[in-house]
Amino acid sequence: MKKLFCLFFCTVLISANAWAQDRATLMQDCLSISDCLEKIEQTLPIKDNGRIFGDERQIATVLKARFGRQARDELLKRAVGDHGGWRNFTGGVLRYWGDWSEDDVPILKQALELNPGGSIAHVLAEIGSDEAIAALFDDLIRSGGANQTGFALRNLGPEVLNYALPALSAPSYDDLPEDAPYTEGWRAVASLIGSFGSRSTFIADDWIAVANKRKATNSERIAALRGLAAMNGYLGNKGAALRRLLRSRNREIANQTYITLVSTYDPTVARRFAETCRPSSDKWDEFAFSSFDCLSQLSDFGSNARDAGDLILPFLNVSNKIEQLYAIEALGLIGYEPAIPEIEKRLESPDWRFAYASVRALAQMNSKSSVPKIELALHDHWLPELNNYAIQAVRLLIKNHPYSETMFDPRHFQFHKAFGNYTLPYDVSDECKRQVWVYGDEHITFEQRDRNNRNVIPFADGELVGTDQGEFGGNLTWKSNDGSEVILVNDNTIDIFPIDGGLISIHGLSHMTFSYGYAAYVTREDDGSFSAEEIARFPGAAYRVAQLSDGMFAAEAEGRVVIFSKDGIQDMAYCDWSAGPDDPLN
Repeated sequence: MKKLFCLFFCTVLISANAWAQDRATLMQDCLSISDCLEKIEQTLPIKDNGRIFGDERQIATVLKARFGRQARDELLKRAVGDHGGWRNFTGGVLRYWGDWSEDDVPILKQALELNPGGSIAHVLAEIGSDEAIAALFDDLIRSGGANQTGFALRNLGPEVLNYALPALSAPSYDDLPEDAPYTEGWRAVASLIGSFGSRSTFIADDWIAVANKRKATNSERIAALRGLAAMNGYLGNKGAALRRLLRSRNREIANQTYITLVSTYDPTVARRFAETCRPSSDKWDEFAFSSFDCLSQLSDFGSNARDAGDLILPFLNVSNKIEQLYAIEALGLIGYEPAIPEIEKRLESPDWRFAYASVRALAQMNSKSSVPKIELALHDHWLPELNNYAIQAVRLLIKNHPYSETMFDPRHFQFHKAFGNYTLPYDVSDECKRQVWVYGDEHITFEQRDRNNRNVIPFADGELVGTDQGEFGGNLTWKSNDGSEVILVNDNTIDIFPIDGGLISIHGLSHMTFSYGYAAYVTREDDGSFSAEEIARFPGAAYRVAQLSDGMFAAEAEGRVVIFSKDGIQDMAYCDWSAGPDDPLN
């Protein structure tokens, strides 16, 4: 894949450079502007593909020196013509032309309408008149900010926000019917405001005044509230001046005020927002997106949401484990100290993620009283990374240092820092060169085999079928001979092993930046029904599993080999450095 990408990318670069060299040569021979432009046209694609060729500045310099205003006028004709390749290319050339005036804005505006997000935006920014900047905002709401228009506006600096209020009234794609033309609308303006960080707040008082002004139109007031929401936590205590609008009889204003105060983490709406966070996920859901969105946003309130912590406690007892983990993290980040006893109980969880999330939450709450329990639970944990992390967290606690992951030794912080990410980022797969591990007296190797996206265990009255469709999902399903089906584990099923008393099934997924894996114990009841419970949480997806004896297994996940049984994880196996010449000590 890397070779194919390089082949494609390098070919594009070589082609672009070749065209640039051809144009430079052609420019030396042409005698008139029409002759020059005709030769350039031979190198351009017919359609606008958004490409920047790299020689635009050079061509602008040559054409301006040789033909002056005549060349500029000819380029402007092509900027508003029917040839897509010319529209794109002339924008790149005219960007470096200079000597513009307000009289040029109408045709430049037309050119930008025909080539949204194109380089003509920089020309309008250079002119900088009210009409020119209005044209930029018109294009921003039409085409978004991930283009030259957004770049040009950001380069103008936060002062450009003086022109932003009308654009914040523009409807966005989610405000319009599904069949309406796509438009970024006010959301693109909000992104622009956010890009300025604290520098955007110079205009906050003006927009607060508009939001509170009863004589202003609804559209103006909502636009102002949207702009303030885009400032996020940078708005700070200024948001207090908006709180009275929560009680407005104008429901549109009241609702937008609530959205704005949530976006700026105002304490007066924290509890109301927390009430919207409800457990809703299936037992086997590994992502629980709805709870993630709600609890991660609540955690952004920090201590401003502390009084809402009691509303999050019920998450600790739901069937979905990832929802429980999100709740532990959120409780730590908002500093809800009454939750400490409940969080301490999770330190001894057989699922390593609970121990990690609990230590993190307790450290964030500066719970010095939890140190003995942290040390007792994790001093010899089977996962070395977790043991090292706990040691570092305790050191911060006993030194009265505030919890800060920047103070951790990077060798001992081998976890993602983002909310709700329990993927171990450090893959040690390459460290055991000979791929032989030791557990007690046993040497462990894994057979090389193709992944099977369907595993079947037959029974007299039906079959257990495990499917693995990667990122598209899979499951473990009981299919009875009478045609009925029951999903036992709603997740990719990598392998199934019969053992005395039941079966061990392996589940998980490794895709892009995340990797998770676990084992479940499947049993059959006297009435013929099946049940499944998670018994072992691995450090990542386990696509290689070996059965050591009846009921004892080894699973390789992210280079770490875990020993487990139906009773949970027993230990880790370690690389056998004596297995071959790759021993680093030799």
